[in-house]
Amino acid sequence: MLAFATDLHDEGLDAVLGNVQERAGVDGLTLAVAYHDARDLFPHNPLHKVLDYLRSHPDALSLPEDPDAQGNGAVMRAAAHGAKAGSVEEAAENTWTEAALTHPSWEARASSALVAALVANLIDGIRPKEALDASYALVEGKDEPGKRVRETLRPLEGYEHNPGGWTVYTTRLALLGLLDAKSFRPGLEGVIRLGGDADTNGAVAGALLGARFGVGGIPSEWLRGVRGRDALLCLL
Repeated sequence: MLAFATDLHDEGLDAVLGNVQERAGVDGLTLAVAYHDARDLFPHNPLHKVLDYLRSHPDALSLPEDPDAQGNGAVMRAAAHGAKAGSVEEAAENTWTEAALTHPSWEARASSALVAALVANLIDGIRPKEALDASYALVEGKDEPGKRVRETLRPLEGYEHNPGGWTVYTTRLALLGLLDAKSFRPGLEGVIRLGGDADTNGAVAGALLGARFGVGGIPSEWLRGVRGRDALLCLL
């Protein structure tokens, strides 16, 4: 049985040991320095402490602009905003803001907002080219001098390998896969077979292709192997 060190600090040793003895019926303890997921002694959940701190210190979520923060971790998260936001505009704006929590560059924020808007438009049944144009029109309001979303994030002209995890490449490759695909499986396989940062490239391309072709377009044998599939399908 484990307890968080924060509980010892916040509540005192006597209170924590009393809880262990009364609630768990443990009379003897071996103390060790370790951190783990201690479900037995909740609700002493440090997540609540973190959220309380952030509510009272909103500036802690603001990172300074960093033009070099162009990894693709933010764009990999963008599709969920497109799927669940109340509108395309909300999807793009929420993703623009959320991307900056980890990747505070124009490139990362613009690519994330574009993918979220595109997912939302595709789910609404708009054809890929028209959906992409509408998404560009929305996100280009974030253009800066020398940085235009239609130019920076235009689809790749061909399936070319790039070994890095660059948000611009990942987005452009996913856009090519979306526009070029005749169905879900070959569209996704064409992206991931290039290698490089294949998991993120595949995640972004798969989100766009899934929004285009729907759950019915995904091979059934792939769906059967997804952990938590039924819970995920309920979110759609």
